[in-house]
Amino acid sequence: MLPFVVKSPGCSRIQRVPSATVAGPESFQRFGALLKHLRLRAGLTQRELALAVGYHYAHLSRLEHDQRLPDTATLLALFVPALGLESEPEWALRLVTLAAAGRGEALPAALAHIQIQTSAAEVLPLETAEPAPGPVASRVPVPLTPLLGRDTEQHALRLILLRPEVRLLTIMGPPGIGKTRLGLQAAADLAGRYKHGALFIDLSLAHTPEEVAAATAQALDLPETPGQPPADAVGAALRERHQLLLFDNFEQARAAAPLLAGWLRAAPRLKALVTSREHLRLAGEHEFTVPSLDPAAAAELFQQRAQAVQPDFVLTAANAPVVAEICARLDGLPLAIELAAARVRLLPPAALRPRLDQRLAVLTQGAQDGPAGRQTLRGAIDWSYDLLLPAEQRVFAALAVFAGPFGALAAEVVTGAGLEALEALTGKSLVQVLADPAGGAPRLRLLETLREYALERLRADPPAQAAALSAHGHYYAALAERCAADLHGAGQATALATLDAESDNLRAALAWAEAADPALGLRLGVSLFRMWQWRGRPREGQQWLQRILAAAPERPELADLRARTLRAAGALATSVGDFAAARGLHQQALTLAQTLGDRELIGAVLNSLAVVEHSAGDLDAAAERYAVVLAERRAHGRPGEIAQSLNNIGVVLVQQDRCAEAEPYLRESLTLRQTLGDPLDLSQSQLNLAHALAWRQPAEALPLAAACLETHRALNVEPAVVDSLLCLAEVHLALGEWAPAAAHLRESLTLSANLEDGPDVLRALERLAWLAAAQGDHARAVWFAAAADHRRAAETAPLEPVEAARRTALLATARTVLTPEAYALAALTGAAAAWPALLAAAAWPALLAAAAQAG
Repeated sequence: MLPFVVKSPGCSRIQRVPSATVAGPESFQRFGALLKHLRLRAGLTQRELALAVGYHYAHLSRLEHDQRLPDTATLLALFVPALGLESEPEWALRLVTLAAAGRGEALPAALAHIQIQTSAAEVLPLETAEPAPGPVASRVPVPLTPLLGRDTEQHALRLILLRPEVRLLTIMGPPGIGKTRLGLQAAADLAGRYKHGALFIDLSLAHTPEEVAAATAQALDLPETPGQPPADAVGAALRERHQLLLFDNFEQARAAAPLLAGWLRAAPRLKALVTSREHLRLAGEHEFTVPSLDPAAAAELFQQRAQAVQPDFVLTAANAPVVAEICARLDGLPLAIELAAARVRLLPPAALRPRLDQRLAVLTQGAQDGPAGRQTLRGAIDWSYDLLLPAEQRVFAALAVFAGPFGALAAEVVTGAGLEALEALTGKSLVQVLADPAGGAPRLRLLETLREYALERLRADPPAQAAALSAHGHYYAALAERCAADLHGAGQATALATLDAESDNLRAALAWAEAADPALGLRLGVSLFRMWQWRGRPREGQQWLQRILAAAPERPELADLRARTLRAAGALATSVGDFAAARGLHQQALTLAQTLGDRELIGAVLNSLAVVEHSAGDLDAAAERYAVVLAERRAHGRPGEIAQSLNNIGVVLVQQDRCAEAEPYLRESLTLRQTLGDPLDLSQSQLNLAHALAWRQPAEALPLAAACLETHRALNVEPAVVDSLLCLAEVHLALGEWAPAAAHLRESLTLSANLEDGPDVLRALERLAWLAAAQGDHARAVWFAAAADHRRAAETAPLEPVEAARRTALLATARTVLTPEAYALAALTGAAAAWPALLAAAAWPALLAAAAQAG
């Protein structure tokens, strides 16, 4: 057996281990011992091997102690390549055999004649592995600071470069992302894998093929030969080399790409690693896009660079959140983070954070030994911008009007450019492509740092800025109207998802419309009002509509839009408990609707006025108004409107504890809605019927409520999720099933608080009091009732009759069971309970014991 060469992925030297000093595979009797031997032989730490195979490093320690051994498939797919065993089947087979024995499994028959395909390792027999010439192998600059937060990228680059078919790899990314730094590390890591080492070629001053050839010849120390072009001299010198070449800053010299391709074709053992802000568009080129730093790595980099100017700087509980926000606002760009951290001598993080609104002016004074384009953040971006064609510069600037991710169609409409321009900007790393996890069309976005730069460029051209903002506003108004039309049919889930994805751009369109085109703002507001309701953001919607209504002129041609916006604003005011404002807005809407003679709109406003009375607790007045609207709609309305009125009457009757009377209304509403194809409306009728049946026929109510919860979760309509959870809790209470009732109530309480929905918080607290009383914990029942009463003082949501009746009964029972002192103490502490105490109380030990017993 020949001696073999072990080359560490994280080391720049070749380690030779004579075969006589290494035990053979059969000498190992335990999987853990063999794994450790192979790991050390490959020059890997436990953390590095864990990263390579996707394990936590602590798991690697357990494996080396023969705990929780991996299966055969995992070993072959992950460990064998990571350990470089593709060309050593005897070692791979021994590793698999010991793992199978340790797991008590038979070795798969297919492994009896194991044939593992040789791949990336490029392991050289000793007699052909010549020492890398010192001067060449060391011609990669050694940075003065460590590379932080790039373990995953380092490992990925190493694996890609070691694949035999990869001859050319381009490291791409936006300005300041750290392409050069990562390329230097990769070259240093892999220099020992190549007979002639690695070589760095700086192209920051090269623009033409001739200049690229000259820079490469200089890096190779080639003398000038009269009559021989540098390109030919380089080609001749490289032809027999087994070497890795790192070309830095190739984006400004893309015309030299064919020259590089020719060198690679003529030198079969040569590999090229390129850093560039755009790909070279060569056959056989592989691309690696560098991502932003993750939050932990970004914070670590900030701390390290801050300590360079202020040695006693450390991340603390006080400043760590501020540093995390700074790094996030800087898009995780290493250059921007380094420049920001260098300011901490005069600007501690809390003082630096607000200045980042003008980050391009703040983040200057980088390292003077670096290229000029990397000494300031603006300089780094200028470098890329200046390489764009004039048309590409105009498109890049116009894209600044997008306030968040956007689709390619939106970009085409707003900028007036075709896909070619967008592809050019994505190819040059100025626009990011975001994959859709669901497999849909990818989205695009500008990093906020690049967007600030693009906005500066756009503002310098006022006509272009006005055109881009107008196109953006009109595009999103049309999109909102299309989605609003789909919110009542089979496309409901898609429409909601679209509105969610475009929320930042919709806000930007509203802000522009408020100032520049209030009529367009009215269109946007009317279209978005249900999204604000269903997504639990009524206060945001109310504020937008108030601003738009104040800005919009009261012109006759806008009367219909204004009436619908007033009704939407009134509905949102009702949702936040501002009933006086809601009545005033609805009255204005009703006056306009009557002037227009729009019967459908009149009915909708009257229904909304009934909802105000309903929400304010005047159930009798609400029932009267609902009955009038129902009669009008039965005479002239459409099925969906009739179903809505039937549903509303049924809800009032349930709240009045007249569930038997409510049932026919709710069943008729459900029957109508089953034919209309609106999932959310249908589930609301199902849910209200479940409420009516909860205490009388809980077995029938349970599947109805469960189906509603599933629908509401799928649509991500959190206010409706809360309603479903509360209904399910009541059904489980009626069935005597305490544990699921408690779980649903706790979740509903948490969601209601997150949604700032005070009335639903009160409903959850009331039902927690019912649950405590049902379990015989009367002090806890009084505690929850008092907590609800204390919060009810700040809400305009009185007890429903059914709640009032149960409250009276449970308090009367508690007074007979508890001493006056115990009753008073429970009431006082419940009223004083802060929010964390409420959540903790919602999982009190009696409930946990019941849950354990049920489980």
